[in-house]
Amino acid sequence: MIKDDDYDGNNLTHQVNYSGQPIGMEDNDQGESDGQKTYNLCFIVKLTSIAAVGGFLFGYDTGVISGAQLYFDDTWPDITDTERSLTVSLATLGAAVGSLVSGLTSDKYGRKKPIMFADILFTLGAILMAVAPTIPTLMVGRFLVGLGVGIAAQIVPLYLSEVAPVEIRGQLVAFNVA
Repeated sequence: MIKDDDYDGNNLTHQVNYSGQPIGMEDNDQGESDGQKTYNLCFIVKLTSIAAVGGFLFGYDTGVISGAQLYFDDTWPDITDTERSLTVSLATLGAAVGSLVSGLTSDKYGRKKPIMFADILFTLGAILMAVAPTIPTLMVGRFLVGLGVGIAAQIVPLYLSEVAPVEIRGQLVAFNVA
C-alpha cells in the first residue's frame, strides 16, 4: 500500500494539470495532436539524479574496498585474514538484509522515507569507516553502508518506475540499474 503523504506534488499518477495531463508532462505549445509531449526539465533532472546516485552507490562501495585493503596492514598491523574477509563481506551481507526488509518498510511507510533512511545509513557508515580506530568499528561501518545500499538498490528503481513519465520510465529505471 502506497501512502498518499509519500508524494510531494511531483507524483505523476495522482496530480494532473488543468488539461488532464500528468504533472511534468504537457502537450506541446503548437496544440498539435501528434501525441508529442514536453517534460518539466527540473523534474526530469531530479529523477535522473536519483537514478544515477542510486545506481552508483552499490558499485562504488563494492569497488572502493579493494583499494582500501591495501592500507589495512599499515593502519592495523595485526589484522587477520578472517577480519579482512569479514570487513569486505559485511557490506554484501548488509545489502542482502537491507533489500529483504526494504519491501515491507516501503509498503508501510511509502517510498521516500526508506530512501532517505538508506541515505542516512550510508552517510553514517561512511563516517564510521573514515574515522574507524578499530577493525570492529570498520566492520560496523561496512554493514551500515551495506544496509543503505541494499535498501536503495531495492527501492530506488521502484520509486522511479512509479513517478517517471510513461514515455521515459524504462530509460530511467535502466539508467539506475546499469
